[in-house]
Amino acid sequence: TAQMRIADLMIDVCLLGDNEIEAALHGPQCIMVKLLQLALDYPNNDPLLQMSALDQIERLAVNDSKYPMSTKRAEFLLSSDVLRKGLFVLVGVGDEEFKVEEENQEMDPINGGAALRLLTAICRVGVLSMISQSSQISEETWKKFETLLQMFQRAIRNFHPKGELERLSYIHAASSLVASCSIVASSTESSTLAKDILNSMWEDTTVL
Repeated sequence: TAQMRIADLMIDVCLLGDNEIEAALHGPQCIMVKLLQLALDYPNNDPLLQMSALDQIERLAVNDSKYPMSTKRAEFLLSSDVLRKGLFVLVGVGDEEFKVEEENQEMDPINGGAALRLLTAICRVGVLSMISQSSQISEETWKKFETLLQMFQRAIRNFHPKGELERLSYIHAASSLVASCSIVASSTESSTLAKDILNSMWEDTTVL
């Protein structure tokens, strides 16, 4: 659709650096806000469009030689309250800060798996930032990431795959979580609180 073509172009621009993603987040058109609305609206009348929007946001988690993770991009992924709340609603986990009760939620039958994959990618961004000596993530963002990690662990515990695609999403999320824990456990650069959280996850056999 035209909306997704515009979103695809916007994400391409956001990957270029901090100035570009800052413009997408706070510019006069607030393009990122519109993409978040498409991705996180629940219940959603157009799940295929929602899936495409989630896939576009997941592209922001890329971190390679062509598109190294920038500080502003990491800050957005790790600290956005709107993104966090919307994703956890899709995977069926309540958020106490937003007064969303866990027992009243169910995983979205179509896009719950896609939301879990995006959460996995965001957690990977946080873990790699934790062990990066060049990371300039703010203390406030770290606190929000620690909350996200705790909720992510709860999401995996409560996730009961109903089909092959959900099962694959669960395996990917759980294995990524365990791998992240092992990376942080062996690092001397991680913050103490986040390291404690990840170490507790490492010992949590219920996710395996």
